[in-house]
Amino acid sequence: MVNGLNSFLSPCVKGSGFRSAEINYNVRGPDLSVVQRYAQAIQQVMEKLPDVVDLDSTAEPGKPELRVHIDREKASDLGVRVADIAGALRMMITGEVVTQYKEGIDLYDVRLRLREADRRTAQALAQVTVPSRTLGQVRLDNLVSLRPGTGPAQIDRQNRQRQVTILANVGTGRSLGDALADIDREVEAMKLAPGYTTNVSGRGKLYGETVTAFQVAITLSVIFMYMVLAAQFESFIHPFTIMLSLPLAVPFALLSLWATGNTLNIFSGLGVLLLFGIVKKNSILQVDHTLVLRRAGMARDEAIMTANRERLRPILMTTIALVAGMTPAALARGPGAASANAIAVVVIGGQSLCLLITLLVTPVAYSLFEDLGAFVQKGLTDSDRVLIESLPDVFASSDRVCSFLNVGTNVAGMNLDALNMLGHMLKETASKTKDAVGCAKFVAFANAPEDNPFMAGACHGVGEPDMSLNIGVSGPGVVHSVVVKNRDCDLTQLSEIIKRTVFKVTRSGELIGRELAKNLDVPFGIVDISLAPTTAQGDSVA
Repeated sequence: MVNGLNSFLSPCVKGSGFRSAEINYNVRGPDLSVVQRYAQAIQQVMEKLPDVVDLDSTAEPGKPELRVHIDREKASDLGVRVADIAGALRMMITGEVVTQYKEGIDLYDVRLRLREADRRTAQALAQVTVPSRTLGQVRLDNLVSLRPGTGPAQIDRQNRQRQVTILANVGTGRSLGDALADIDREVEAMKLAPGYTTNVSGRGKLYGETVTAFQVAITLSVIFMYMVLAAQFESFIHPFTIMLSLPLAVPFALLSLWATGNTLNIFSGLGVLLLFGIVKKNSILQVDHTLVLRRAGMARDEAIMTANRERLRPILMTTIALVAGMTPAALARGPGAASANAIAVVVIGGQSLCLLITLLVTPVAYSLFEDLGAFVQKGLTDSDRVLIESLPDVFASSDRVCSFLNVGTNVAGMNLDALNMLGHMLKETASKTKDAVGCAKFVAFANAPEDNPFMAGACHGVGEPDMSLNIGVSGPGVVHSVVVKNRDCDLTQLSEIIKRTVFKVTRSGELIGRELAKNLDVPFGIVDISLAPTTAQGDSVA
């Protein structure tokens, strides 16, 4: 013994403490024996998976026990109650406090029960007697049968069903999502009986909830990015041009994870979300400067080349600064470094590898999408010339055919060559049609929309479905009638009456259009109201 040093032995503490594991796979059902059999089969399948290690189960071997089966008919004939049998067994095995013993100021319970030697075997218990109303005392072996068996060490329940949990960890270099997917695939192939289900709890459940939340976050981020870009550029097309770089970044992010031995987890997912914002920023610089040059009067191709050349330096500067800033996080080691490593690797690899691709794809996409919106404001094609030259004959030989031409935009300016051809075309049309009515079938536009469904400027744009039913309502006659009937109203009251009347007319056109579209089995388009005066007195619907 060392002077001043005391040593002692502490008893081993047992209990049902929580066992931490990455995978908690639960098997549930009404019958515990069937649940244990399924759990054992699933555990054997999991042992063959390379992703799963450290397998264990909450199903423990049962403890030995002696089961007492009462013959109720015989007990009734001998005048013995079941409660008396249960009470006698409880007293003989567990014992009951019959009195207390006092020693000084302490009180001790005095428990009455059989000696240990008399309660260890079934033969000894069979000789115990119980009271009878008719016979006085009856031996226990005349009333019951004693059968050895085993009882569960513990019974777990969830949602009022028996449950066995299989615990495991994920192997080094493996991901929790891949391991759970492999297990679910194998369990699905087993085809459990009706009433027996499996689910994941613990970290696996948290992982599933996190993945779902992350998918929602990604979806919302893309939607909000589009909304902000559409408001910023006042265009529905340019946001697509900018966001086209987002899907190009994902393969490079996954490639960087694979090259560095990382897995796709929640931290690398956050890195992908961060990468989206960085990659999008480069495309914004390219498209925004291109639009600035276009507004200054520069031709499209020249503006694209100039904008990308002038924005190459800031894009490279921000990329190099970002990679340099993320490098310490990618190389960090120590507690908590794994989360920072995954984010940094995704950002560095994704941004560096997709940089060259986005520098090429964004200007090409911009030029392609611009082509979709061009009519003749920038130049005439051979087919455009043939169309314009054929219009006088078309108007002269038809009653209902109309046409239009978009000759200018705020960005591209006016196409004077097209205007010159239009002048000759309209002069020829006037000479070939009675009262020059053919000229009324033609509309010259500037800044025409891509989908104008109404004559004479009808255009089935690229954004329209294959077929659609559009309704045009003309209500000058209705407005005239309202003004005549409300001569005594001031302008404020009259404008309100006109607005309500126009709404009713428009709503009627919409209801008629939707019913027609339903009967024709085509999509319903839009409703347009026109209050422009017409030559026909009382004209109300066109």
